[in-house]
Amino acid sequence: MAPLINPRSAKNDHDVRVGWRMAGLASETISYVLAGGLLGWVAEDALGGDLWLPVGFGLGILTGIAVLIRGALRLNRAMDRERARKRFQRSDKGDLTSQDRRP
Repeated sequence: MAPLINPRSAKNDHDVRVGWRMAGLASETISYVLAGGLLGWVAEDALGGDLWLPVGFGLGILTGIAVLIRGALRLNRAMDRERARKRFQRSDKGDLTSQDRRP
């Protein structure tokens, strides 16, 4: 019996993988903000004062944004490498168009 052929294209699979990576980055950013708030709440409860909770949330936001930017840049580099690899494979076959020859 012949195996079933998946109707989804490779481009669609790649787009789905990129979407899941982006969703992972978003959830990771949210977790950093919540963890910073939790640490600020614990510090406020242990040390007293009203300043620790906003400081914790602020540090969580800054850390989350830094992680988000670093992850987005890493994802962009991976996508650029994949695009260059596909372009190189097409150039070996002689399938380049004028748009592909841009620097």
